[in-house]
Amino acid sequence: MRKQANVNEYYRKKENPVRRMTPIWKREGQELRRKRELLELSQTTIGTQIGASASLISKLELGHGVQRRELLTKAYQTALELFLRKKQEHLLMMNM
Repeated sequence: MRKQANVNEYYRKKENPVRRMTPIWKREGQELRRKRELLELSQTTIGTQIGASASLISKLELGHGVQRRELLTKAYQTALELFLRKKQEHLLMMNM
């Protein structure tokens, strides 16, 4: 039992840079969330499009560190752009 306690304490003390929140990530996450909400999309919808869970999308939007952050953020932005184009095309078709 003592050995397990030492192992847990080691990992608790060890700093994990992936889990740290930074101001840049927080700002970036807020921007992604704002765009998603403007398009009236759910976290689940975006997650499905980029192969991520709604929970992971939530972490990105809150500015929490996640593994493969840059790749996920780029995929998220791409999905938002595609939804925006679809919405614009739909509005154009309705105005014709």
